[in-house]
Amino acid sequence: PSCAIRKNFVTYSSAEFKCGPSSNMIIGPNGTGKSSLVCAIALGLGWPPSVLGRAKEVGEFVKNGHREAEIEVELKSGPRSRSNPRIKRVITREGNKSAWFINDSSTTLKEVKKVMKSFNIQIDNLCQFLPQDKVVEFAAMTPVQLLESTQKAAADEQVSEWHEKLKTLGAEKKRV
Repeated sequence: PSCAIRKNFVTYSSAEFKCGPSSNMIIGPNGTGKSSLVCAIALGLGWPPSVLGRAKEVGEFVKNGHREAEIEVELKSGPRSRSNPRIKRVITREGNKSAWFINDSSTTLKEVKKVMKSFNIQIDNLCQFLPQDKVVEFAAMTPVQLLESTQKAAADEQVSEWHEKLKTLGAEKKRV
């Protein structure tokens, strides 16, 4: 899997980042583009700027002096996918518009979100994806919120459903 900034994203003219097979951490000195990479991944996978806590409009991520930016994120195939899907987002500064592609075929954001769901990618889940600007929000989570978010991030949907059913059964038992 990889993330490629094909052109003109924030401070990058172009860049490519190869990810490892499991958890990945991005570390380095201030001002080296760590947050820009995180933004590229989130935006490239179809999430709005609001999940990052940074700019309000996607067009703000286009490098100054340029009309558009292009991001491509390749996902590693897994049990639900036989090939490595490549999601590409072309962002146009004027009008804050985006064009979407899966494996070089034009598509919609709705289809990109289906792919994200099939891979259980939850950019809005702080236990799965934690941008720097959301650390305070993560630290304020209660133990129950952390458990629920971790379940959603790491387990099948059925585990969360079972947990909810157990909570309901426990509440019913207390009333009896």
